[in-house]
Formats: sequence, C-alpha cells, structure tokens
Amino acid sequence: MRPCLCCALLAAWAAPGAADVATGVPDTLHTGLRARVRELDAEMLQNAVGKHRRFLVLMHGGKDTAVSAFQPWLYALANFLPHIPLGRVDLSQEGGSNLAEGFAVDASEHPRLKLFVRDNPMGKRIIDYLGPLDFEAMLGWARAAVNDEVHELSAYGVEPYSGEDEPELQQAHAQKQAEAGGAMSNLPESVRRMAQTMVRETRLQRILKQHGGGRVEQYDAMVQQKYAEIVGEESTDLEDKFQVQEANRRARDFVRDQLMADAPLHIREEVEADVNLGDAKKGMGNLKKGEGKKKKKKAKK
Repeated sequence: MRPCLCCALLAAWAAPGAADVATGVPDTLHTGLRARVRELDAEMLQNAVGKHRRFLVLMHGGKDTAVSAFQPWLYALANFLPHIPLGRVDLSQEGGSNLAEGFAVDASEHPRLKLFVRDNPMGKRIIDYLGPLDFEAMLGWARAAVNDEVHELSAYGVEPYSGEDEPELQQAHAQKQAEAGGAMSNLPESVRRMAQTMVRETRLQRILKQHGGGRVEQYDAMVQQKYAEIVGEESTDLEDKFQVQEANRRARDFVRDQLMADAPLHIREEVEADVNLGDAKKGMGNLKKGEGKKKKKKAKK
C-alpha cells in the first residue's frame, strides 16, 4: 500500500491551486485560477506552438457573434485546463488569410478549435475538434485530446508545409538528438544514473513547489522513509559514501516512480523527459551546492 502522503501529492495535480477567481468565467464554472487566453497573430502562433508541447488554439473570423458570446466559456475552458496554454487567432487580421489557407480553415463557416502537439510525428501534430461550439463538448474533447485518448470528436488536421519537414532535415535533426543522447551514454554508469535522478528530481521538486501546501516537505519525508527502509534492509555501510549516495538515489527513484504511475500525462512528460549532458551537468552542480549548504549548516551547529 502506498503512503498516505503519496495520495496527498497526487491530489496536487488533480485539484486547482489557490489564486484569484478568473474574470469573465461563468460563476458556476470557475476553478479559483486566473485564466489566460492569449491573442495571437501568425508569428506569435508559430512561436507558441514551437515553445509548448501542447497548445490549444481557437481560429475564428473576427466578427463572428457566436465567438463573442462564447468568450466567457473560453476562459472557463482555460480554467479547467490550467496546464495547457490556450490562444485565439483572428483570421480577419493581417496574415490571417495565409493561416486560414495553410490550415485549411474557412473562418466564414464556423470557428475551429485545434490542439497543436509539437512532438508528434508529421501528420499527427494537429488534432481538430469536430463538435459544436459547446462548453461541455469542448471540455470533454480537450481532456481526451491532451491525454492522447481517442475521442469521437477528434480528427487529425491539415498541417502547413514547412521546409523542416523535408526528409533530409528530419534526418539531420534526429542525428543531432542521437548525438546529444550519446554523450550521456559515454558517462560511467553510476554517474549517468545519478545525473538522471537529480535532473528528474529537480523537475519534480519544481512542480511540487509551484503547487505549494508543503508538498515538497511531504515528498522529502517519503524519500527519507524509503531511504531508511533500504539502509535497514540492506545493512548499508553509512561510512561508505558511494553506498549512501546509491541508497539515496534508489529511494528518490522509487518515490518518483510511485508518483508518476498515477500522474497526469503532462506531468509525466515534463518530469521523465530525456536527460541530456547539459541537464546532467546542471543537475550534478545543484547536487554539489546542496551538499555544500548541508555541510555549512552542520558546521554552524
């Protein structure tokens, strides 16, 4: 059975954080978060979908009265999906006609909601919403789409041609990524495992800190409990620095794996993403700083 603290930490990802109520959201549908719907032009859209793994975009014709009436519900949608950035593009503005042509959108018919998934393979990077301009239907679709789940109102959308889609450029990009990963594989096994643990630890700690409520401290308590179990069961020599570090690493990996097993997809992706050499150097640097601070505290005592 998992510790109760584990349940408390998982609740951090299921429940919204404490913040000001979003303006413009129907009274019965706010979550306590301040929603943000970004107004985008063609260039801003390109930057946004390149920066974020997932990005929801409503494309509309500008003077559409249905879109104006739906605006409060759009903020409600952003409230219920706080980890997914949401933007709006007016295709009647400058550059809008090129966007409409590139994405095969006829803004005069009805608005189009699209989910951009940056890391999907070509042909699956845009998921269209095929349903009506209805909040409940959109929310159900969006929740399924962002978790890579099949939904009856989903279909892959048209992707504008990009020179980056050329096979030669794709191959070069893949080779560059492989070389970055190869640098990590050249490290000694013990160093590589420790670096991966510390980088993912940093990512997880950052998320827990953002949610507040003492969740970092709860996580540390879970790690300490598991560490004590390992040390006791295996009679770890506490004078052996390597054995102590290895027990600590395994405890952190064990607790993180527990949390990630039931965490939302976007959390798992952020925490468990591949670790490159640059990440590893930074992670090991943070580890040394932490050890230095602990030594200073002991010296003061």
